[in-house]
Amino acid sequence: MIHEVKEKTTCSNTVKNYKERYKYNIQDVIGNMIISEVKPMHCQHVLNLMKEKYKGSTIEQCRITMASMFLYATENQIIPMSLVTKLVKSPKKIEKKNRGLTLEEQIKFLEVAQNTSNYYQYALILQTGLRTGELIGLKWKDIDFNKRTITVRWTMEFRYGDQEFRIGEPKSQSGYRIIPMTQTT
Repeated sequence: MIHEVKEKTTCSNTVKNYKERYKYNIQDVIGNMIISEVKPMHCQHVLNLMKEKYKGSTIEQCRITMASMFLYATENQIIPMSLVTKLVKSPKKIEKKNRGLTLEEQIKFLEVAQNTSNYYQYALILQTGLRTGELIGLKWKDIDFNKRTITVRWTMEFRYGDQEFRIGEPKSQSGYRIIPMTQTT
């Protein structure tokens, strides 16, 4: 299904996520079942098994992967209805709330980082709001010093399963953006 449908219509990073969720979480639990015998409780079991080892966002990726698989099977009349229903939910995990640094914390952080090899990277991230993957995915052609803008077109990520860095397009349309550079930037 992933090869036939998703690889031609979906961002490569998303396809990679689908493949990883199937390989590492879905395949061993329901991958050998006859599709007509799979029930929503089996899909829920896949997600429940992930609760202790994975972040909530990864569990939700797995739920989305299964929903996509079974929707495809439904639309092609392989099964009468999707198996990932409203009853199949990602187990609730208490996730740490992230917060941005205050201006005072940013100043203190940069003072401490002043003599490190990554100082300018930290400063650029704080000045622009770039994500780390977006920063390391930048190319010189993405920076327009005359217009004083940075164009985000790429992101780089480390794929733990493959033990490699990969550069790809942002996951959503809102990831593509032009960031103005301040005088400090």
